[in-house]
Amino acid sequence: MGNKTKPKKGKKKVVIIVLVVLVVVAAIIGSSVKKMTSQVATAVNTVEVEPVQKRDLSDTISLKGTVSGITKNNATSKALAEITAVNVQVGDIVKEGDVLCTLDSSTIQDQIADLEKNMSDTNATDSINSQQTAETVSRAKEDQQTQLAAAQKAIDDAKDAYNAQSIMWDKSEDKSDAEFQSLLAAQKAVTTAEEDYQKVLETTNRTIEDAQRAVELDKYKGSDSSSKDKLTDLKEQLEDCNITAPCGGVVTAVNVSVGDVNADSKTPLVTIEDTSSLKMVATVEEADILKIEEGMKATVTADAMGDETINGTVTRVVRVKGQSTGSDGQTTSGGYSVEISLDNKELLVGMEVKAKVMIKEKGEVLAIPYDLVKTDDDGNTYVLVAEANADGSATAVKKNITVGEEVDYYTEVTGGDLAEGEDIRSARFLGDIGYFVTFRNTDPLFSVDLSDPSDPKILGELKITGFSSYLHFYGENKLLGVGNEVDPETGAYTGIKLAMFDLSDPSNVKQLHKFVIKDTYDCPLFYNYKAAMIDTEKNVFGFMCDSSYMVFCYDEEKGFENVFTENLGDSYYGYSYNGLQEVRGCFIGDNFYLVGGGQIRIYDMANDYKEVGRLEL
Repeated sequence: MGNKTKPKKGKKKVVIIVLVVLVVVAAIIGSSVKKMTSQVATAVNTVEVEPVQKRDLSDTISLKGTVSGITKNNATSKALAEITAVNVQVGDIVKEGDVLCTLDSSTIQDQIADLEKNMSDTNATDSINSQQTAETVSRAKEDQQTQLAAAQKAIDDAKDAYNAQSIMWDKSEDKSDAEFQSLLAAQKAVTTAEEDYQKVLETTNRTIEDAQRAVELDKYKGSDSSSKDKLTDLKEQLEDCNITAPCGGVVTAVNVSVGDVNADSKTPLVTIEDTSSLKMVATVEEADILKIEEGMKATVTADAMGDETINGTVTRVVRVKGQSTGSDGQTTSGGYSVEISLDNKELLVGMEVKAKVMIKEKGEVLAIPYDLVKTDDDGNTYVLVAEANADGSATAVKKNITVGEEVDYYTEVTGGDLAEGEDIRSARFLGDIGYFVTFRNTDPLFSVDLSDPSDPKILGELKITGFSSYLHFYGENKLLGVGNEVDPETGAYTGIKLAMFDLSDPSNVKQLHKFVIKDTYDCPLFYNYKAAMIDTEKNVFGFMCDSSYMVFCYDEEKGFENVFTENLGDSYYGYSYNGLQEVRGCFIGDNFYLVGGGQIRIYDMANDYKEVGRLEL
């Protein structure tokens, strides 16, 4: 995360790995104080130092991706016919409505003509049948009225006969059995007549319903919905024989050739990316995906645009691994992804671009290198500041600070006694012993007893040529120094120096061995401890040196041995200075890896660092 370019240190940059916790010089009395103060004064007055100043601590995530249109439009055709013409090819710029390809319409036209004739003949026949059926319904209704009228008359006659018989029954004096049977017969005749009426009604209704159903069936046959649907489909196919661009943009895919048959109405024939608005689609590492949010600003660069910076905005974040489907329906391979809209319209679809997404925008704040920040026994955060004395010397002064966020190499200073423009130094501590370096033409390595913070004491002083900008404890009682060698008479740089110190007696620190890489000067390790690959158990350490990555081991009798050197300035095409500074080495088992410049190189450490593989990123 965060690809902020580290500050380039000049060849005369000296990191005085400093002075001591508390006011060391002021606390030590005697000639040693004067000697130490003199060395500090000399260093402060003669070398470039790390200033306390405001820096842009905005944090970014670097991404790589390709340019595409905001949307992709696939031109399809409903016409299931042969392709007779293709008017575009990949890369063509088209306008909305431009004819992309043409399909054969003659077969479709013949199908339409045949279907329309068949439907016309069928409709004529069905019309006659329908008329006849309608007449049947009419006759059935007339017959029903006649039959119902006759049945109703039978009911009326039966009722009249029953009424007459009932009157006779009422007037009869003897009411004989014969008269009673006649009355019953008349009553039954009424019931029978009414039942006959219902039977006639039901029978004639069924007849009418059957006739009406036949009429409806004729209507259905006459409409032949399947034929009509087919006719509609054929006419739509005919209209879709000339395929036009649904939008303006660039043709990114042509999937057909003359003579091909379009067998599926959903198959894309031509794909057009709308270039009126552009976006960058980039994959994101798992460690960074949760840090990116929609709406974050981004700056985008492309080799084709030179130094021009393009503004962008994160418009979509896909946090499902393996499901990186864009808004256009296309799937992006490689796990997590983001989409960044681009303000520039001069880029071309398919261009490779790089983006820096602004995940933390701090702006200009007071900041110092993070490895210069210390914490005392009381939990106070502080730095050591070289303050000039009236005689031109300097004194190491402790200043308490409060810190904010850490971004790359720097820590934000949010409060305390530190002011902009002051110079600070770093230190190495082992238990109660502090080790620090000053520089003129020789390199005094001081060891200081800090067991009593109120009374620090200089235990020893070792003077050697050159200086160590970086110190690292290397196994038991050993201290590795990496810096520059100089001519003790002229002060001229002669190369990068490795030095191994014996710390078994802090009062008598000794230099065991040194190794000078002649005619080399710049090393990112001088200002960024992360640039070092060090493993004391495996007895191996490495770092960038000018344009080469070098690996060393240490033998207590023979000293330093250079076991591997790879000149990256010659092997990485277009490698910038800043790119070389970002190269890192690491190992897993006996495999050594060089990571940087869009590559991972793999070497067999057990086989003289023979290159065994390479991966382009």
